[in-house]
Amino acid sequence: MLGALLILLVVTVPVAAFAWRRDPSTLGRAAIFTRVEFLRIAVRLPFALTAAACIAELVPERTIAAVLGPETGLAGIAAASVLGGLLPGGPIVSFPIAILFAHQGAGGPQVIAMITGWSVYAFHRVISFESPIMGWPFVGLRLAASWFVPPLAGIFAGVLAAAFGLAINIR
Repeated sequence: MLGALLILLVVTVPVAAFAWRRDPSTLGRAAIFTRVEFLRIAVRLPFALTAAACIAELVPERTIAAVLGPETGLAGIAAASVLGGLLPGGPIVSFPIAILFAHQGAGGPQVIAMITGWSVYAFHRVISFESPIMGWPFVGLRLAASWFVPPLAGIFAGVLAAAFGLAINIR
């Protein structure tokens, strides 16, 4: 957490200085936007965490370990990729679900494939936004061009973790 805060500061301070030099009113607008977004997330987060905990309780721990456990290998990575595409909503819901699955026995590469599947496939967004706006030919081409990304991310994460002796720990 401290590392993320330091990275945020290292990036934010120079960008803020640059914006202030160009137009000092930018910082005021940025502060207002930051406050609004913080309040929006602060209101939704408790409900999302509760929903994620309920979902995790509905799926038995043994099932999660059997389907997404570290020993499931490529089959678990493929299942996690598809499951990620089926996760509803935004990061406020999906990340707590991924964290809870990790705590209930899902492997690190499988969780990485699941989050990447949520990001790349996003079947709920395909149905509600992408296909009506862009059309099914576009959706088909996009999915055909990117179907391999979530499984490859999981495989690559596992290979990197093994090569460098890293443990994929999800807090």
